[in-house]
Amino acid sequence: MDVDGYSFSVTPSLSYFVIDNLSIGGQATYSFSDGDYQSKTTEFILMPTVAYYIPTGKVVRPFVALGAGYANVSMEDMSFSGLTWAGGVGAAFFISNNISIDLMAEYAELSARTSNNSNYKYSTKGLGGSVGLSVYF
Repeated sequence: MDVDGYSFSVTPSLSYFVIDNLSIGGQATYSFSDGDYQSKTTEFILMPTVAYYIPTGKVVRPFVALGAGYANVSMEDMSFSGLTWAGGVGAAFFISNNISIDLMAEYAELSARTSNNSNYKYSTKGLGGSVGLSVYF
């Protein structure tokens, strides 16, 4: 028996260095998943972020990042809204002064409720990894 499913996710982010090695910014995440044995799920997240880059004087800079924001999760017949937060560690490979390719391991949690019946809750948490492209202004 074959079980089919698919998912898509994109997370653009922009940051600004307010002082040396400290950036503030934000990110927006859109994800979509569907399959044979799961509900069609759409997720939208807006999250302000802060990151500290450890000054190494090299092209590769380790960093720590933290963010918290708003999440909306929609399933076929329900919608949930609530708080999400994430924290992680990684390394930024700067290919120029304001562009980096980032590798990061992070822990994230999302906790949300329906607006029409607070007895229904949606919660998820876990470890993940990401590869990204960052542009700093």
